Amino acid sequence: MNRAKPALSATPSLSIRQEGGKLSVIAAPLAASFLAEMGMNISDLAIVGRLGTIELAAVGLITTLLFSVLFVCMSVASVVSVMAASGHGSGDRAKVSAAIGQGFWVATALSVPGTAFGWYLPDLLPWLGQDPQVIEASRPYAQGLAWSFLPYMWFSNLRCFASAVERTSSIMAITIVALVLNILLVLVLVHGIGDWPGLGIAGAGIGTSIVCWLMFLAQAALTGAAPSLRGYKLLRATARFDAAISGRIFQLGISVGVMMAMEAGLFAAVQVMMGLIGTTALAANQMVMSFINFAYMIPAAIAQAAAVRVAHERGAGRMATARQAGFVAVGMNVGYMTLLMLFLLIFPQLVVHLFLDASDPANREVIALAGQLLFVTALFQIVDGMQVAAASALRGLEDTLVPSIITVIGYWGLGFVAGYLLGFPLQLGPVGLVAGLALGLAVTAVMLTWRFHRRTLREMA
Repeated sequence: MNRAKPALSATPSLSIRQEGGKLSVIAAPLAASFLAEMGMNISDLAIVGRLGTIELAAVGLITTLLFSVLFVCMSVASVVSVMAASGHGSGDRAKVSAAIGQGFWVATALSVPGTAFGWYLPDLLPWLGQDPQVIEASRPYAQGLAWSFLPYMWFSNLRCFASAVERTSSIMAITIVALVLNILLVLVLVHGIGDWPGLGIAGAGIGTSIVCWLMFLAQAALTGAAPSLRGYKLLRATARFDAAISGRIFQLGISVGVMMAMEAGLFAAVQVMMGLIGTTALAANQMVMSFINFAYMIPAAIAQAAAVRVAHERGAGRMATARQAGFVAVGMNVGYMTLLMLFLLIFPQLVVHLFLDASDPANREVIALAGQLLFVTALFQIVDGMQVAAASALRGLEDTLVPSIITVIGYWGLGFVAGYLLGFPLQLGPVGLVAGLALGLAVTAVMLTWRFHRRTLREMA
């Protein structure tokens, strides 16, 4: 007797439109906050870029490397949002507060080496073959920016809590205000005001660190003051260290961190190889990637919403709806990235002119190369959005080990190797390096999406 597959007859409790609405409610404030935070990095680049190409390259290199490490650490700690969302779905407040409380311990443990890395990062750059002028210019910026690591990790943990309980509006408000404050503060600290000449490139790092501390303090105050959130007793949950829960966070989070390290490391490696080619390639690639990373915040927010929705529905015992949530998120990201690809292909000059003065003859070579890189970059936007949604949906299932292996194969076994071969032996230069990214992301996107498809069918059965 043949047994019918339950997955084929299972019906989600929400329509696709309703699921899209739920994802949007969570993702929209997160996207606004992500965009505002990325805007802080871009504003640092734009303000420092007026000092010269060397300073622009220095800030771009430090930002890429330090925030790659920060991104990985945030990814390790981000599994608290899945654990908390699962508790929220099952109505277990104690599970929510325990996950977030121990998340602060994990965030602090990760921030100690992260801050040290930022402080001593310029000393590592000679080993990466970077221009001595860029290294010297980067030191004051790196040492100022290093102090943003801890408050940003703590703020990220509170953002995980807000996402898990579907109360993200305060995150959006705080980060938008922070963006405006960062622009004003960095502008004054870098270029001075009145008779005060400013701190130069160091002012950008110091200003951003100050703003990150203010972001955390503001979100902590609003979370503590909200009557509907007091029942979670986060302060009490944070005061007591729980080795079992913290260990579980690390157990799940390490695989997620490896996954994110593969992606962030690949982009950082490309940036380092751009520096080997020359300062022009380094500055051009930083402009392109800064804009791409800014636009990427929307699919990143949708992906985080997917992790929360999948975990919530799975915790509530509705696997068909959890499966639908993941695939709706993938579809939303593909649609958005298609529009972004078209924009980059039609209006590449608008992006380049955000960072450099097109009327200055000294910038012509950088602008021309940036235009070429934008064309190639536009072609892999769809698969980039697809892979981040699929990876986050798998995280919602607490499936992290196999996806991390997939990213190692896709990003480095294919993407890095292809980029190196195209860029150096085949002498395609910067364009070849970026083309290698496209291959790695495409293979990874297909493998992760197929993994989510098979995993959800198996859990439903």
